[in-house]
Amino acid sequence: MIAVVIADAFIVVRRPVFTPEPGAPRVAHVRPLRAVDYLGRGRIALPWICTALPLLDRRILASPQRESTHVDLAWDDVVRTASMNTVRLAVSSIGLFAAACTISACIPAHGGWSGLPFIVASWLPLALGRVLPADGRGLAADLRPATPQRFPLEAS
Repeated sequence: MIAVVIADAFIVVRRPVFTPEPGAPRVAHVRPLRAVDYLGRGRIALPWICTALPLLDRRILASPQRESTHVDLAWDDVVRTASMNTVRLAVSSIGLFAAACTISACIPAHGGWSGLPFIVASWLPLALGRVLPADGRGLAADLRPATPQRFPLEAS
């Protein structure tokens, strides 16, 4: 799981999603974005046990966005959001299994309940996948591409 997270973060940092044509106008966000802009305060605070998350977030957000359309920019934002959520899901899952090991060590083995924490810990990441989606569902409304209703077309 850790190898998948590292590979995912490496791909997002090293490879742009789109390579626009030379001379194409560039589209950028009006202000610099932070991890909280992509994920929201609740998702940022969820895996509070890992101190390396802000470093990974900064590294993912420091990669340049070379997109030339609003849709390209939105896709890059989706990939960034998915990468940050994947890292948080991995950290949370590792924390769940660490808690399961601790709880299982405290439960007497002869009672037959010592495996229950591992069963719960193996199902909880599925629920966390709904809170920390890595499939594009987690993109904030402010980062979605402009629609004609939001920005009127300019007169030519």
